[in-house]
Amino acid sequence: MDSAVSNVDRIIEDGDKALNEGHYREAISIFTSLLKRKKTLSPLQEFIASQRICVCHRMLNEFKAALPYVRRCLAMSPEVHGHGSR
Repeated sequence: MDSAVSNVDRIIEDGDKALNEGHYREAISIFTSLLKRKKTLSPLQEFIASQRICVCHRMLNEFKAALPYVRRCLAMSPEVHGHGSR
């Protein structure tokens, strides 16, 4: 399990690097492929991936595309950050 977790963390780092360099389409594809592996993700990792996809779409002025990911983050927020975060 540790190798799977470190692999996911490494993919998140690669996606963050693409996002920070302004390669938003690349970052979207990295994080989207990560979300398809839902069984190996922790709730925090799923939250991070959804949040990063949302940021990428917003930077590309694709607000309608960002909406499902915002909703996903909002739904996961109590699970990830605790009950008082809503």
